[in-house]
Amino acid sequence: MNPFPPGVIGQHILYEISIDEENLYPNVSREGLFKNEEDLNGIAIFLALHCDARVLDIKTHKFPGGGYTGFLLLAESHLAIHTWPEKEYAAIDIFGCNPMFIDKVLRKFPRFLKGMLYKVDKQTVINRECNFGLKK
Repeated sequence: MNPFPPGVIGQHILYEISIDEENLYPNVSREGLFKNEEDLNGIAIFLALHCDARVLDIKTHKFPGGGYTGFLLLAESHLAIHTWPEKEYAAIDIFGCNPMFIDKVLRKFPRFLKGMLYKVDKQTVINRECNFGLKK
């Protein structure tokens, strides 16, 4: 596992996910995939258990119509999930300041989603740099 590049203090990973049409079972309700709080909380908890993150707090909110927002405050930083069931879309935002945590997320998370009937449509990794301040 390589550490972050020089000057990088953390990485922000953004996932855009949708339904994995190839693995969707005939008896699974499409409507429930982005509304099921247990599954969505399971996605978040997966990161904590399998990527060695330490969960400090969890907050969730279910919106009228089924949208969901979940936020995990991690010792390593945070994870947020936002869903739009009417569009069969979810955005997952993960920030980490531990290179080992980020490496595990990048390796494990897309495979895990596939087993949950979701797929990654887009993955963006942003280096968060600290090129200002008193100490460099």
